Amino acid sequence: MASKRKRGGEHWLLHSLDGLAYGVFVSIVLGQLLITLGNEIGWSDGVSWGESIRTLAGPAIGIGVAWASGTSGLTLLCAALTGAILSGSGAGWVLLAYLAVLVSVVCSRLIEGKTPIDIFLIPILSIALALLMARFIAPYVNWLVSWLALQIGRCLGYQTIWMSMLVAAVMGLVSLSPIMAVSLSALLGLDGLAAGAAIAGICSQMLGLAIMSVDDNDMGDVIAIGIGTPLLQFKNVLLHPLILIPTLLTSLVTGPLSACVFQLSGNATGAGMGMTALAGPLSIVSVMGPDAWLGIIIVDILLPIFISYSFYRLFKKLGWIHPGDLKVSRL
Repeated sequence: MASKRKRGGEHWLLHSLDGLAYGVFVSIVLGQLLITLGNEIGWSDGVSWGESIRTLAGPAIGIGVAWASGTSGLTLLCAALTGAILSGSGAGWVLLAYLAVLVSVVCSRLIEGKTPIDIFLIPILSIALALLMARFIAPYVNWLVSWLALQIGRCLGYQTIWMSMLVAAVMGLVSLSPIMAVSLSALLGLDGLAAGAAIAGICSQMLGLAIMSVDDNDMGDVIAIGIGTPLLQFKNVLLHPLILIPTLLTSLVTGPLSACVFQLSGNATGAGMGMTALAGPLSIVSVMGPDAWLGIIIVDILLPIFISYSFYRLFKKLGWIHPGDLKVSRL
């Protein structure tokens, strides 16, 4: 079954990262979009629907990862159970759910179609594996997230320019990974200039990767990266690490500009979301008022696009980035 849905010769494990990204997008991102829209226009149903959609992130990730891994039928449905069970397992739950679904898929494949009691055995196996992961693996994943939060927390005591550079760079990189930046932000309680720097770093990754991918993707994919989630590019970053350099360099510029020049301050929620559903910029406005829009437009929108694209064109001219390096895969 897996070979029917793989992209060319791509290994199913790599393609599973696409499933993770799409699962996050259709649940967490779209849910946040509805929440943001509802709050801005006073649409209470939109807020309620958005919150409901976000609670389905675990099953959505489970189905996305399992489908991208080449599974179907009962194993696919049971992956939703695995994702749901792991969705409440701490700050690192997204990474943990991804790993648990992979284990569940592999183990289910070993027995699928080989027993007369598959309809009972596969769900029981999936649930048991999820519970074991939650019991024995979750503490280590959550320790990793807490350790990373501790390192970022140490940066908060540095001089403002160094603090803003490091926070912007690290939070931007984390936003690309299955370790959700919003979890780190919540653990740290990021606010003030540090939150503004984090927003600048994540916006640099999101808008930078979006504008860099224009040549390789259609407009829908570009928008999904720019105001949705940079996780859509996570697999490409693993395969072609040099595509990360332009956006990383950009975050080292926008972070200090945000903190030292425009003194943009935000809150913990916006610091973990960046450009997702415009949550980051709107959090700055909620803290500083509408006068902050000029700084937001310059630091969090225009500069990430301009600087990242300039480096991208240079890297492409040097042969360091190639056509197709930023192509977003379809499920």
